[in-house]
Amino acid sequence: MVNQLIVRERSLENLLVEAAQLTFDYGKYSNIWIGKFSKDQEKLKILTSTEQNCDLIRKGDNYSLFSKDLGFDFKDAMINNNQDKVIQNSCQNSSGSEFSFPKHCGSRAFFLLEVMDQPWGIFSFCSTEDDEFDEMEIKLLSELTGDISLGIEKIINEQLRLESERRLKKSEENYRRLFENSPVGIFKTTSTGQVKMINPHMAQILGFDSISETITYYNDLKNSLYVNSERRDQFLNQIKTEGMVDNFAYQAYDREGNILWLEMNARVSQKDEDGSFMIDGFCRNITERRQSEAKIRYLGFHDKLTGLYNRAFLEEEIKRVDTLRQLPISIIMGDLNNLKLINDTYGHASGDRLIKEAADIFRKSCRDEDIVARWGGDEFVVLLPQTDRAESEDIIKRINAYLEQEAGELQVSISLGTAAKTDIEEDLMVVLGRAEDRMYKNKIASRKSARSSVLAAFLSSLREKSSETEEHVQRMSSLAADFAQKIGLSSSEQDRLYLLTQMHDIGKIAVPEEILNKTEELSDEEWEIIKKHTETGFRITSNIEDFAHISSEILHHHECWDGSGYPEGISGKDIPLLSRMLTIVDSYDVMISGRPYKKALTRAEALAELKRFAGVQFDPELVEKFIESLD
Repeated sequence: MVNQLIVRERSLENLLVEAAQLTFDYGKYSNIWIGKFSKDQEKLKILTSTEQNCDLIRKGDNYSLFSKDLGFDFKDAMINNNQDKVIQNSCQNSSGSEFSFPKHCGSRAFFLLEVMDQPWGIFSFCSTEDDEFDEMEIKLLSELTGDISLGIEKIINEQLRLESERRLKKSEENYRRLFENSPVGIFKTTSTGQVKMINPHMAQILGFDSISETITYYNDLKNSLYVNSERRDQFLNQIKTEGMVDNFAYQAYDREGNILWLEMNARVSQKDEDGSFMIDGFCRNITERRQSEAKIRYLGFHDKLTGLYNRAFLEEEIKRVDTLRQLPISIIMGDLNNLKLINDTYGHASGDRLIKEAADIFRKSCRDEDIVARWGGDEFVVLLPQTDRAESEDIIKRINAYLEQEAGELQVSISLGTAAKTDIEEDLMVVLGRAEDRMYKNKIASRKSARSSVLAAFLSSLREKSSETEEHVQRMSSLAADFAQKIGLSSSEQDRLYLLTQMHDIGKIAVPEEILNKTEELSDEEWEIIKKHTETGFRITSNIEDFAHISSEILHHHECWDGSGYPEGISGKDIPLLSRMLTIVDSYDVMISGRPYKKALTRAEALAELKRFAGVQFDPELVEKFIESLD
């Protein structure tokens, strides 16, 4: 939405006010402001703010912010080092001063606005929460700041151009000076396509050092300058009719044959008896602007991750194609299965890869005239004008055929549904809703098998990358069964304990293989990564209906009786019973079986270790019961 604002807005004040407000409306920030540097770059003049109750922001044209107001030297930290500034906790001030942010500030981010390769100002974001700005959000806000910088530069350039033209028309006595030194190209040509006069900048635009050489080269403008000769005819027709042309854009060849975008303002300056006339005008090279605008338009209507159309574009297309001529109109809705589970297990980078793979499958399966869009985080929609339900089902078959060819540890899985509009009176958004309902029915039907396949892949991958062998898990299950009998657990609790022996280390799937199998002592950083596996395992199992009932035990299976364990450091009987049992069973089997980095103990040595750490790592009563269960 901000990119679309940049394309259409010509007022600098409106651009800044609306860009700040849009970001505020759709973001989660308590305040946003934009400030411009003074000439000496020692202070900031606040140009717009989304609220007026911030202690830092005051009304009045004479009010400016200084470095001390922000708690750091923005000239040194941002301008000289060309860096953005993020403060994740307002109570911690890197400058070492006694400064503190207003009470409602939890974290702040400051981004440098650069115009014409020079520091121009600051785009500031305030959140009531500490540690609000993660790496992804900082990257997004940095890109947004770059786009707004481009918009500011566009408006300033336009103001400079208009001012240059106004001065040129205002005084004939300054014409020659402006002609020679103007930052825009100036020309005089005939209506028959001959160049009579140009200024140095016009020659420079076209890639020449010499004015005379330029005039000689372009002896027939229609065929030597214009990429599209019909555009020359359109220009001549318009200037004949109106006597002048404003902001006429066209593509032209330079000296090397490169294609430029040029924009000119021209008028008829002299008419001859034979009907020919002279043309005076100004010309600018707008190639970079056109490229930037094309990029902004692309970003405004495309999903950045996949390159597919985005939801905003598709909603407009739904309105456009909803006509009698396009009937029947079909819609396919697709939703990625298990994306949250994969994000929680492998990280969002792996989830993003699956989203891009899914987008590629949709591209390959659909026809050139079909409109494929990413509707939401894990949802895709295909709009199919002049397509009946049977044809849309064929496309779904092609999608499923590609899905069946998927191989590897992480495979794309998509639930699909389709619906068709055959009655012009029916709302196409209602048709989309029917497609979504059918997609969710298919998703529910396949959820259990899809999640089971993902889980099986997780367990298989874990055993391949670590020393957690199938034999270790089976021995634990056998030991746990005898232990459960000794304790007198109910049959349902015995089933939960069995599942726990199978699933307790599932979170290690997210731990790098080189750390899992390292034979040397782990570093502090590596140990912290290992300790995260209980939380990862909790997230995985809590998202799977069949295993959610043991997720708490998985989270706490490395807690210690004396409170020295992780992740929460709980102690005693606050630790779930099955977690306390599992840690005894797991420790015992590891001791008697050994590991690549640790020699196996005898049964007597292992039992001695259990007794030694009873009351420290292990529940002392359960240690006694476990030892009895071994007899």
